[in-house]
Amino acid sequence: MFQAAIYGLTRVNAAYLSAALAYGWHQASTDRIVTVAGFDQLTADFSANNIGGRIEGGYRFALPGVLDLTGFGLTPYAALQMQALHTPSYSETAVSGSSAFALTYDAHTTTVIRSELGAWFDWPFALDDGAILSLRSRAAWAHDDWSNLDYTPSFQSLPGSSWTETGAPPTRDLLLASAVAEVSLRNGISLAGKFDSELSQHSQTYIGSARVRYSW
Repeated sequence: MFQAAIYGLTRVNAAYLSAALAYGWHQASTDRIVTVAGFDQLTADFSANNIGGRIEGGYRFALPGVLDLTGFGLTPYAALQMQALHTPSYSETAVSGSSAFALTYDAHTTTVIRSELGAWFDWPFALDDGAILSLRSRAAWAHDDWSNLDYTPSFQSLPGSSWTETGAPPTRDLLLASAVAEVSLRNGISLAGKFDSELSQHSQTYIGSARVRYSW
């Protein structure tokens, strides 16, 4: 896998606008065994390309004295992002056995458009020696609009044998929840831990990450 991205952010007083563009290249391989008529091991190798973009805007409201926390902030935001994954046409080859059941797949592109509407909450605290502890949390609603979940394979040795298969339909509406704790030191070093979740009626996704950053 190779990934590259560019990100930009601008602020006007308490308002902000950010945008990102990303590209990913994936080297993929498949390996399956068919025992219909003997033992056939079929493999394929191909490259997939993934491109995505996101734009987000929000406005921070400072709410002094809320919950007796100085500097409490509320940032409503809205975001729109799009992602497209393209796989080329490719064919399986027989590593062992017969290639009678080897498949050929048509090129395929799946796109997803996500809209988000939610808010970030932040609580900054001053620590000793000029360090700052920032606690942030997020609650948001996301709607995903997927396209082209069908793909078309066919048997190589049987012309005209193509058929259509449909992937499992993903969840369209999700609840996004995040929690972040970050300590920023005077020397430019910051330490952060983040927990993200995406919750829906039929699926749950949980992601945890840690970050060390140096700014100068």
